Amino acid sequence: MSNVRKDSVSIYDSKLASVNSWKKQYMLDSSIMDAQVIAAINMSCDELALQFKEYKPLGLSSQHVWTRMLKVEGLFTVF
Repeated sequence: MSNVRKDSVSIYDSKLASVNSWKKQYMLDSSIMDAQVIAAINMSCDELALQFKEYKPLGLSSQHVWTRMLKVEGLFTVF
């Protein structure tokens, strides 16, 4: 194998390792953030007598804002 090819493979492997490391950190950060959001939603649902049905991360919006979708059910009474 030529030196140029070895160097290219080495660079590729290094970049791939960096991307994989970033993906792992993203998943960890997202799951921690999502857990905190879900806990807050659960508390609010308990206080308002609502049932928390679904929570779905949607990714980045067109404005580059992380978005989530949630569904709750129940009667909502304004005090």
